[in-house]
Amino acid sequence: MKIDTNKNGKNKESSFKNIEKKIQDLDIIKQDIINEIESRVQKLDSVTEMLEQGMAPADMLDAVLGNLDLQILDESTPVYHCGCSKERMERALLSLGRKDLQSLYDDGKEVEMCCQFCDGKYMFSHEEVGELLQR
Repeated sequence: MKIDTNKNGKNKESSFKNIEKKIQDLDIIKQDIINEIESRVQKLDSVTEMLEQGMAPADMLDAVLGNLDLQILDESTPVYHCGCSKERMERALLSLGRKDLQSLYDDGKEVEMCCQFCDGKYMFSHEEVGELLQR
């Protein structure tokens, strides 16, 4: 693509029209690719079913992208890590408010807190609940 910068501007207009046409052509190509991908996705099993069939993520991408020249640049193994801790659970207990915390203390029992993400369990003794009430 060449843009003529001569002073009379006649070739500039022609060059800009060529650029505009090339951009329109790219949009058509992009839409064709999108249509092809959408068509392939419609025919695929669910991700759960593909995993049960032993397909790896790269296999699933290949099923969607096919001959669109997929190039995997990096791979990593996802690892789940929950950031819960006894200190966070203390803050959750404190957020209940003084009245509810007092009620827990008055029961005289240990309080068990469970993380809703990882099911980690945190025990608070009667004394620890009393200390929280002192704050």
